[in-house]
Amino acid sequence: MNPVMVWRDQTDYRKFMGSVQAILFSGSTENHDEEILGFLSTMNPVKGSPSEVIDKMQAYANAGADEFIIQWPMLEDFAGLDIFAKEIIPHFSSQQR
Repeated sequence: MNPVMVWRDQTDYRKFMGSVQAILFSGSTENHDEEILGFLSTMNPVKGSPSEVIDKMQAYANAGADEFIIQWPMLEDFAGLDIFAKEIIPHFSSQQR
């Protein structure tokens, strides 16, 4: 199971990182992007823009995966979940089995 994180653009990315920072570094006004990215990388996430996430998930499909179990690590990331539902799932549900 791989965590999935998706954003459309730099603005969405900054919102995502701000949400993570609020959880991991509550009350801090310093930028903790490097620490956050280091922490997230330990989870081997599928992350990026919709097209990047599709490409990464397609690589699993090409290797024989026919199901994905998605872990959504940021439960409050409704914007990312909406992008996933509207832009990524349709790509895979339209493929023939």
